[in-house]
Parts: sequence; C-alpha cells; structure tokens
Amino acid sequence: MKNKHMSFDDRLEIESALKERLSFKKIGEKIGKDATTISKESKNHYKTEQKGAIGRPFFDCKYRNHCEFKESKTMCHPSKCSHYEKEICSLLKQPPYVCNGCSNRQKCTLEKHLYHAEYAQKEYLSILKESRQGTIFTPEELSHLDQILIPLLKEKGQSIHQAVINNKNTIMCSEKEIYNLVDRNSYCSKY
Repeated sequence: MKNKHMSFDDRLEIESALKERLSFKKIGEKIGKDATTISKESKNHYKTEQKGAIGRPFFDCKYRNHCEFKESKTMCHPSKCSHYEKEICSLLKQPPYVCNGCSNRQKCTLEKHLYHAEYAQKEYLSILKESRQGTIFTPEELSHLDQILIPLLKEKGQSIHQAVINNKNTIMCSEKEIYNLVDRNSYCSKY
C-alpha cells in the first residue's frame, strides 16, 4: 500500500473509476488501496443533490406515479401532502452507493448521491483539522475541572496522572486531554 491517507489524486481516480462503473477491487488495485477503503470512501463522502431529470423536476415521493395531485396537473408538495413518503433509490443501498455511473441518472427524479473528489477532499480535510484540534471544552466544563484539579494539584501536590486516576468518575476526560489543555496554555497559570 502507498500511504496511510488518501490523496486528492487518489480521490480523482476514484471519481473517474466510479463513472466507468469499475468495482471497488479494480479501483483499489489502480490506486494501491484496499477495496474496503474505496467502499468506505464512496459510502461516506458523497454529495447529496436534489435535482430532477431533463424536463422533469425533482420529485422523490414514493407515490409519485399514482398521485392525485399529479392527475390534476399540479405538483405534490411534501410538507402539504398527507401521503408523502420519501423514496430512496434501492441502488444506493448496494455498491457503489453513489449515482456516478448509473445509466438511469439522466431520467431519475429522486435524490442523487454523487461522489466528487473535490467535495470528498474538503470533507476529509475538515475532519482531519477537527481531530487535530482536540476536545473543545465549554466554560462550564473548564470550571468543573478547575474545582476538582486545582485543590489536588496545588494544595495536595498531586501530579495530573494521580489526580485523574483518583477522580476518573468525576473528571470525565482523559489524562491526555488534561495535558493537552496545559500544553495549549489554557491552564498554565492555574497549575
């Protein structure tokens, strides 16, 4: 395997291969990743579009072909229709989980799931950034930690490790998160 993280070029290859209707195994071989990685990428990083088809508006009601509104030449509105039930294409529940290579896409009026490399890359970078920022504490949570940790660290001389071990049921965060708070200068003056 090439590297741990998927690159933008890998995602472009996936987008192109999905249009060509290649299997996850073939795509994986092409970019040097496992088929399950490609499956997860396709299943988790798609963009939802509510566009109709050429000459037909978006309409995802399960009863759209036998609708009383349709017979009266008016369009059913989901919020006003008592029998509206959203229909999801059954093909989205099986590989490739997206509409990129679907031959029926130009005629379909249902919600579409499309894999776009640029969208997937932005989503990936956003998740990566959030995971590297660590836990974000509210002022109330920080106050709760202060009430527990300041007396133990300053007055009793305990280490952060010992304070967390002895109070694991009341601190409700990991020792690493406490050290990260100290490293980010949030608590330097207090401890």
